[in-house]
Amino acid sequence: MKTFVRVFLSKICKDEQGQSAILMMVTLSAVLGLSGLSVEIGHGYFAYEKLVASTNAAALAGAAVMPNTVTAATYIQRYSSAAGGLNVYPELTNVVATPTFLCLTTVTNSLKTPCVTSTGSAGGYNAVRVTQTASLKTWFGGLFGVRTMSLSATSTASMRGGTASPWNIAIILDTTASMASRDSGVQCSGTQISCALLGVQALLSDLYPCAMGANCTSGGAAFDSVSLYVFPPILATTATKDTTCPSGTPTHEYYMVPTLNSLWTYQVVNFSSNYRVSDTASTLNASSSLGIASGAGSCAGISAPGGAGTYYAEVIYQAQSDLLAKQALVTGL
Repeated sequence: MKTFVRVFLSKICKDEQGQSAILMMVTLSAVLGLSGLSVEIGHGYFAYEKLVASTNAAALAGAAVMPNTVTAATYIQRYSSAAGGLNVYPELTNVVATPTFLCLTTVTNSLKTPCVTSTGSAGGYNAVRVTQTASLKTWFGGLFGVRTMSLSATSTASMRGGTASPWNIAIILDTTASMASRDSGVQCSGTQISCALLGVQALLSDLYPCAMGANCTSGGAAFDSVSLYVFPPILATTATKDTTCPSGTPTHEYYMVPTLNSLWTYQVVNFSSNYRVSDTASTLNASSSLGIASGAGSCAGISAPGGAGTYYAEVIYQAQSDLLAKQALVTGL
């Protein structure tokens, strides 16, 4: 009896050794399969992002030359991932770029871009939607019976030609004593206040002071209006020293709420649009209050005489209040 038990147990042990080998093979196959699947997913995602990028490029290129839909279709193919395109990705095969020209009311209402034909008449398009489809050969998908992936990406772009919306802008300058120190940046080697004024000049040069084709100095309607503020506050009767060339130094005071003391103000220049004589002017108007205060022409612009420490809450409140009041006066802003 004991001999039988011993033989039986030895057979069981031998069988268990065989089962372990089979279990290891199954487990190893599953691990290798999951690893291959993970790599394949990354491979597919990378290729998809390439397809998305080229679809975006194709849509933008086509929209840029609309409303001529023939030229737009040519540019879409040129910037696509299709054969002969500028964004071909070798692993993407059978790429097809399909443009669909659209007349979108959202583009008309939001960007003020009407639907027009290539001759400029109404009834055409104002946007294009590009869809690209492609096939991607898999690396490990064949192990699961999947030898190719099908990818698709879609991008929509609006036609150029929309009109900009007018802006009311409040610029706040720090004129505390620290602004008179040298700027350590690589883009400007002067004092911090002079560098700040160069930034103001750059902003004013990018804005549109008047409606299209109007002359700002001859009663043309304002488009982008700009107001200039400083802190610490200054004596209101001396504010013109910042807007007169050669510039002087306004009298500064401790921080306060302007509505409680009308003798002091944070606002140096009220909302105005004569900082350039026209939209096409390449230089600032050196005779305007904004131009003088920002250092246009031979004027030094606002200085940094100092005063109380750096506290800017009240000047922000003042600018916000003035912006709301200005907005209420202009229809559509």
